[in-house]
Amino acid sequence: MNEAGLYIWEMGLGNEEVVYPKSETLPKINQMNWMQYVLDNFSTLDEALRSVSEVELDGWGWHFFLGDGNGDCASVDFVDGKVVIHRGATMPVPGLFNALYDREVEVSRYFEGFGGLYEPDLNDRHVPRFVKTAVMLRDYDPADDAVAYGFRILRQLTVTETPDWSVIFDVRGGAVHFKTSRNQEAKSFSMRGLDFSNRTPVMVLDMEIKAGGDVATQFRPFSHAVVGDVIDHLPLPAQFYGVGGLTKAEFVGRLTHHADAAAVPEAQYFKGIWKTRAASPEDIGWEVDIRTEGDAVVAEITSSAGDADRTPVEHLRMVDGRLGFTFRSRATGAVMEATSVLDGGTMRMHLRGIEDDLGTVELRRQD
Repeated sequence: MNEAGLYIWEMGLGNEEVVYPKSETLPKINQMNWMQYVLDNFSTLDEALRSVSEVELDGWGWHFFLGDGNGDCASVDFVDGKVVIHRGATMPVPGLFNALYDREVEVSRYFEGFGGLYEPDLNDRHVPRFVKTAVMLRDYDPADDAVAYGFRILRQLTVTETPDWSVIFDVRGGAVHFKTSRNQEAKSFSMRGLDFSNRTPVMVLDMEIKAGGDVATQFRPFSHAVVGDVIDHLPLPAQFYGVGGLTKAEFVGRLTHHADAAAVPEAQYFKGIWKTRAASPEDIGWEVDIRTEGDAVVAEITSSAGDADRTPVEHLRMVDGRLGFTFRSRATGAVMEATSVLDGGTMRMHLRGIEDDLGTVELRRQD
């Protein structure tokens, strides 16, 4: 949920049930990144729902539940390459689980109170969670405490085990209520008491704190020490981090510092000017300049085949010793993709376009 009260939640479906619309002109975005894009850019449900058709979602099978500070909500499914939205009159139950919304409504009609004969026993694990939600929302007494009743609903919807955490958003009041499996006492804080400007430090809160009630004063400025301490105290089995041959200290260190690794000198194995060593005058010469600017990594590429001017690269990504990026050739206008492996002072770079494959070249870092 963002500071305007707009929220978005995802549920998993089988990949065969979700078919995202395809487009040759719309920008493509991973479905997880789209969720962050929505929270970063919009404040109302109308704005968020419009954006579904302004991008091409890509990724695995998810559908979404969205709402805003006015209490309006909607579900978003993707069926046969089309966006299917349920909202208002087409959303009789404001809830979403791990099935298409139309399917949930269809099954609910077999239960008493919704047109069918089966008893919607809240303690029967075979009764769909969608039906249980409908029953509990229908039976809610406005005189009851809404937050306590919300946690009761979440407990009633537990399937096989106690969830790691339970969260309730008060979209009109701008409050967040939560509890965890390790600390069952309810905690809360007001979103309106937080400063979302870029003039203050990023604030973090360990969800596992034992204190209950209002925990707004428990927020602390982000630091590696704070985050590292939280990770270090997670009840992780040794095989979780040992599978990669890491000690727990190494695991905690990597996870704590991964976001600013590019700014750590010993991690800047990619920096420098990399050049090919042409075997003959006819060979195309390539040069890649990789450097850091603050906490960002930037790069430019130059070739002797009409690309003498430096061309900024895009979609730069780097994992371990593997480097990838794209660029648009100044000579042909073609979009090219580079995938490289860095090994010490050597870069083996494979270049290909949509139709052309330029093969692999070897570049050496210049001293």
